[in-house]
Amino acid sequence: FYPNQDNFGTQRFDFIQQVIKFNRLDARLDSIWDRFLSYGKGLFYIRPTKKTYRLYWFDKDAYRTYYSPDGDLEEVIIIYAYKVKSSRGFGGVGLVTDKRYVRLRITPSEIHELHSEQELSFDSLETTLNFNDNKVLENTLGFIPCVEVLNNPDAFGTDGSGEFEWLSNQIIAHDEMVKNI
Repeated sequence: FYPNQDNFGTQRFDFIQQVIKFNRLDARLDSIWDRFLSYGKGLFYIRPTKKTYRLYWFDKDAYRTYYSPDGDLEEVIIIYAYKVKSSRGFGGVGLVTDKRYVRLRITPSEIHELHSEQELSFDSLETTLNFNDNKVLENTLGFIPCVEVLNNPDAFGTDGSGEFEWLSNQIIAHDEMVKNI
């Protein structure tokens, strides 16, 4: 958060503290960084609300980023699940939670938001998706409000690597062995 012009008081500091408290980052930050260190990369998405900002973070399997040849972020696609309460009527027992899926396609000018009851994937093309649940919102910020965090990138434009990448085969083999036991 670097404004073009800053005041002499503590207005920016107070605002940042409000965003941290609203998103409960003090309780979640250690877990976020642990996951980013393990996976090698992650994405922060900053979504404005009426009074402050909601911070979302995603593991490497939940998003795709597309950069220009100059290294500028041109497009971000995010897919994530959320739970909703639903009533099953006489056949069900009270309220239960159902899973819904969201696909966001964020560009500097627009945000395409698709909600679905079926699991979404990055392999499905936009033309095959149901556009009845699609919303297109203007991105009034004028830029993509996302930051990709890379751990140990080899060079400019390459992905990050996790701290335990060199042990991944042994970790997977151990997990499979524990499951079989």
